[in-house]
Amino acid sequence: MRFISIIVYRHIIALNGAWAGMFCNVVLEPLVFLVGFGFGFARIMAGEDINTDYLTFVLPGMMLWSSAATAIIEGSFTVHRRCFDLKLWQAWLATPLTLPWLLAGETTAIALRCFVSSLVMLLMGALLGAHINLWWLAILPLILLVCVAHAAMGMWAASLATKRDQLMAMWVFLGSTTLIFGGALTPTTTFPSWVNAIFSYLPTPHALAFIRPMADGTLAFESLWYHGAMLALITVCSVALALTGFMRRLYKEA
Repeated sequence: MRFISIIVYRHIIALNGAWAGMFCNVVLEPLVFLVGFGFGFARIMAGEDINTDYLTFVLPGMMLWSSAATAIIEGSFTVHRRCFDLKLWQAWLATPLTLPWLLAGETTAIALRCFVSSLVMLLMGALLGAHINLWWLAILPLILLVCVAHAAMGMWAASLATKRDQLMAMWVFLGSTTLIFGGALTPTTTFPSWVNAIFSYLPTPHALAFIRPMADGTLAFESLWYHGAMLALITVCSVALALTGFMRRLYKEA
């Protein structure tokens, strides 16, 4: 735990001269999406069977997507730059710090950024008129778990990419698909079953199967074993792939 706190503290210090960029990327941009989709799509989605107003429906999805997008970008592009361009990881690994603790520290720092983004969006959603109850507080820990999965996916991609430009392909399969096919904007029932089957590797639709019923107080635990197992499996596999990828890449270069 000491190593994790050191890495998180290093990230906080690094934000000292970059807080404006973080504010725009982590706070301001997600709010633009929330207002745009929450009100812009409201009339279009009025006839859909979503059991609530569209702003309340889309708020959990936007909280999840903005956090996932932040985790993907930080876990892939930023980690790739620190590891292979700046060689910071190699310098840290020359200390008693080990690779699993380094990955844990990086993932924790990314998850904290995602938590800030989700919390701000939740507060803004409440101000805009979304129907918020105490169940929404239970959404935040689940979003952190999804952020860990997406950050690990990004790190695995970073371990495979020889150039940062190659990570754009990863964004197509994780970032864009999370927004469109992950259920953030529309119910997954609007897509054909074969589309949902293809994108079942995404953590987002499984997490939203918890989050949306949790938000409106209709969560049925007995019907969610599949989504819970899939979410746990995706997270564990993502972390294992990231750890394996960096072990192979860093020790090969050494």
